[in-house]
Amino acid sequence: MPYENYAREIMQLFTTGLVELNMDGTPKTDASGNPIETYNNSDIIGLARVFTGLGYQGTNFNATPPGAELQRLKMFEEYHSDLEKSFLGLTIPAGTSGDESIARALDHLFEHPNVAPFISRQLIQRFTSSSPTPAYVERVATAFEAGQFTDPETNIVFGTGERGALQATLAAVDLQCLRRRDRYDL
Repeated sequence: MPYENYAREIMQLFTTGLVELNMDGTPKTDASGNPIETYNNSDIIGLARVFTGLGYQGTNFNATPPGAELQRLKMFEEYHSDLEKSFLGLTIPAGTSGDESIARALDHLFEHPNVAPFISRQLIQRFTSSSPTPAYVERVATAFEAGQFTDPETNIVFGTGERGALQATLAAVDLQCLRRRDRYDL
């Protein structure tokens, strides 16, 4: 039985969050005004299968050598589920290797539309403002999506132009905070 905790945590804490978001970080709602959940238990089960076979570095899947928790995990293919893995609209065919399954899953999670507003809000809360305005979240999420941010005062361009460029995203977090502090729209 795949261990579901990591699958749940990678979605809830590091990529999509619990509810679908607008670009400004506000929750999307259904016809009744209730927030729309980002994933369900079937998604957790499907993603959990992706991570089967991961273990600590070493020669034995069940061993934990000293210091192993500080190293990258290793794929033990013989312990990886060869079943089909489906989550968040992606299906990884049965028989796909462990490393390939992980690569496809992480790419799919990264492309999820919630990632930009979710990560942007998290970064803002850690670096500048515990309760940012939707406008601030949207400006940072837009920089994340574009992979580029131009400082309006200096015209210096940050980022590579690739979605998720951390330099652009952090420049948007920090420079907007510095430039807008006196306007109270953080």
